Amino acid sequence: MKPVFILFSIVCYAAYVLSLERLCYRALGYARGNRIIFVAALLGGSIGLQAVCSIWEIPYIVIALCRHVLFVGLVCMLFRREREKKWMAAAAIIACKELVGNFSGSLLSCAALVLHYAVSRDEMAVLDGWQAELVLCLSFIPVIGVINWLAGQRAARIFTGRGKSWYVMVAILLFTSIFLVDLSNWGASRGILFRGGDNWSLYYNQLFSYGAMGVLTALLLCISFGFVYGMNRIYMEQAQKEQYRGQVAFYRALEEHYRQVERVRHDLKNHIICLRELLEKQEWDKMERYLGQMQKKGNVLKDGDITGNRVVDALLYEKRNLAGRAGIVWECDASVPGRLAMDEYDLCVLLGNILDNAIEECGRIDRDQPLIRIKAGMVKGCLLLEVSNSSDIKSDRELFVSKKEDPGEHGIGWMNITETVQKYNGVIHTELAEGTVTISVLLPLGQAVHDSESAVCDIALMRGNI
Repeated sequence: MKPVFILFSIVCYAAYVLSLERLCYRALGYARGNRIIFVAALLGGSIGLQAVCSIWEIPYIVIALCRHVLFVGLVCMLFRREREKKWMAAAAIIACKELVGNFSGSLLSCAALVLHYAVSRDEMAVLDGWQAELVLCLSFIPVIGVINWLAGQRAARIFTGRGKSWYVMVAILLFTSIFLVDLSNWGASRGILFRGGDNWSLYYNQLFSYGAMGVLTALLLCISFGFVYGMNRIYMEQAQKEQYRGQVAFYRALEEHYRQVERVRHDLKNHIICLRELLEKQEWDKMERYLGQMQKKGNVLKDGDITGNRVVDALLYEKRNLAGRAGIVWECDASVPGRLAMDEYDLCVLLGNILDNAIEECGRIDRDQPLIRIKAGMVKGCLLLEVSNSSDIKSDRELFVSKKEDPGEHGIGWMNITETVQKYNGVIHTELAEGTVTISVLLPLGQAVHDSESAVCDIALMRGNI
C-alpha cells in the first residue's frame, strides 16, 4: 500500500511543480534553458529537505522557512523581472499553496475522520499514516487547479505592469498570511490544537481543531484575495483615469489645431489674391516661400478625411498620419454630425482607442499593405461606428489576448471603450472573418437599446445604410 501512495504523492508533487513553472513563466519569464534548472532545483531541493527531515527531527517552522527561502531564491535568480515584482509573484504562489492547501486539507481531514468514525465508531480514532498521506496528496489537487487558473493569460496580468510600491505592499500582506498559517501549523505539529472542551472526546476535538484551522485559513484567503483584488482595481481605475485625462488633453490640442487650420482656410481668399499677384510678377521665390508658410501653418495642401464633425476630423487626421507612417492603407467613409447627443470627447475616446488598437494590430502582422477601413453614419437616430483592420488572429478566443511585451498595459484602452459605450446604452459587436477584425459600435443617441441580440441584428442591418 505504501509504494502506491509514494508514487501518487510523486505524481501530485510533479504536477504541482510543473504548474508552478508554467505560472512563473507566464508571469515573469526567464532566459532560455532556465526552465529545466528551475524544475530540477525545486524538485531536488524538496527531496533533499524531505530526506534531511527523515534523518533529523527538525521543527516544522524551520522546514517551512527553508522551503519558502528555496522557492523565493530560485524565483529571484532565474527570472528576469524587477526584484519587487519577483517578490510579489513568489509570495502569491507560496500563499496559494499554503492557504488553498491548508483549507482543502482541513476539509478533507474532517471528511476522513467522519468516514472513519462512521465505520469504526471509535471516539479515539485518528488518521493513520496512509490516510494522512492520502489527505496530503488530495490537498494538492485544488492547489494545482488554482495555480493553473492563475497561469491563464488574463489572470497573470496582475503580476505585471504595476508600480514598485504596489508589489511591495501586496508581498508584505501575502508573506504575513503565510507566516500566520505556518505558525498555526507549527503549533499543531507540537500538539497545540484548537480544543472544543475537556469533556469532548479525541474525535470531536480533532473535528473542532480541523474545522477551526479551515475557518482560519478561509479568513486569510478572503482577506488576501480581497486585498489583492481591491489594490488591483484601484490601480486599474487610476490608470484608466490617467489615460482618459491624457486623451482628452490630446483631443483638445487636436481641436485647437483644427481651428487653426480653419482660420487659414477662412483667409484663403486673401491668400489666393496674394499668390496671383506674385504669379503675375513672376516672383517665383517669394511665391514658393509663401506657399511653404501656408502648408506649414495650416496643412491646407494635405488630403484629409472630412466627416462634418471638426473634432473627429482632427482625430482622423492624426491617426491617418500615424497609419501612413506605418505603411497602412487607410480607407474612410464617415459622416458624423457636428452636433451629437453625446460629449464629443467621449466620442473621440471611443473612436481613438479603437483606431489605436487597429493601428497596433496592423503594425504586428507580416503582410504587404495592411488595411484599416472606417465607416460611420447616423441611421434612425443611432450612430454606427465600424472599424475593420487586417489581423493575423486565427480564432475568436485570441481577440482579447494581450500581445504586448508588458501585459499590464493591456486592457485599459478596451475598458475605456466599453465604459463609454455603456455610458450611452450602446452595444459592441466584434467579428473575425478572412484575416480581418471588425469592431462595430451602435450608440442609440435618442433611444435606448435594451436587447443585445436585437442590437447586433440592428448593426448588421444598418451596415448597408451607411
